[in-house]
Amino acid sequence: MQNVKLIASDMDQTLLTSAGILPPHFDRYLHRLGEAGIEFAVASGRPLYTLQETSPHFSDRISMVCDNGGLVYSHGQLIGKSLIPEEKYREIV
Repeated sequence: MQNVKLIASDMDQTLLTSAGILPPHFDRYLHRLGEAGIEFAVASGRPLYTLQETSPHFSDRISMVCDNGGLVYSHGQLIGKSLIPEEKYREIV
């Protein structure tokens, strides 16, 4: 895995268990990825607050692409956003 720099995963029915929680050994996996220099990210259509609720102890240690790519956070910091311009929004609504 020398060339791998990032692993990204969806949340629902992919990373989360059938009970809607992170796998029991997720902290260990995340630590091992960090030791290998590999960034971990979740990508979801969910809004940020639901990703943070699902992973409260990890949201400052991973990257999160949320709102279907509308917002991108890395280690708790907003690093990108793509919003619909207000005039387009008003036209649609």
